[in-house]
Amino acid sequence: MARQQRIKDRRPAYKMKTSLQVQKEQRAFKPIQAHQFVNFIGLLCVRTLCPHKEKLSKYWAVDAQDAVPRGTFGRYISRKRFEEI
Repeated sequence: MARQQRIKDRRPAYKMKTSLQVQKEQRAFKPIQAHQFVNFIGLLCVRTLCPHKEKLSKYWAVDAQDAVPRGTFGRYISRKRFEEI
């Protein structure tokens, strides 16, 4: 809850989660499979080599042309799962 309070202090519009909501999210978390972990580590390496100064979601964009071909990250792992891991 302390982390959420710090976020709330910086962004007043932020809605804090209750402990029940946090517990529900933790129960819904699926175990990480080996191939997902390997993909996660590989994509972290790619992020290091070709960093974007914008949001993490930019790596999953399919309409921009950067050093990493568009749509590449989405082939290996969804953005939501990447953020969960």
